[in-house]
Amino acid sequence: MKEISNKTEAQKQIKSLIDRFTENISQYKRTDYDEANTRVDFIDPFFEALGWDVANKQAYAEQYREVVREAKVIIVGKHKAPDYSFRIGGIRKFFVEAKKPSVDLKKEVSPAFQLRRYAYTAKLPLSILTDFEELSVYDTRILIFFLIHFPKMQSLKVVLTVMWKPQRIKEALPRLTRNS
Repeated sequence: MKEISNKTEAQKQIKSLIDRFTENISQYKRTDYDEANTRVDFIDPFFEALGWDVANKQAYAEQYREVVREAKVIIVGKHKAPDYSFRIGGIRKFFVEAKKPSVDLKKEVSPAFQLRRYAYTAKLPLSILTDFEELSVYDTRILIFFLIHFPKMQSLKVVLTVMWKPQRIKEALPRLTRNS
């Protein structure tokens, strides 16, 4: 994908997404606004603004796509599918697990556990959980055994959480761009 040469342009695109989300937050927080729409309306454009080829506009073969939706991971003999697998040169770098905005990511532990199982099994050091309103980067190297027996400890290994306040955009962008 054509890289965004200007960080200011990426910030403008992301601020526009945040503004749209904020202006219509009551609609997006309704339980009938689903995860699929959250991904299309906000999460895909967010990562595209950061330089990731989410829609495979470069027409890469499957094994070289930068972003694979519903990538397969085998956990305890069963196929599971993280929402996104971000790759460079066909090598996984991190997963993103998306939720609809009505899911309270701070209170519900199951989304973080789900993401961690995926990423730990794939031996990825970091992965992201987001409903667009909040984006949390998790250190996913922690043992699954620990999380199963101490589920309330899920949030101990959060590396970065961003609630989209304009001043936090500059802090988060360098950590999430394709070239970081």
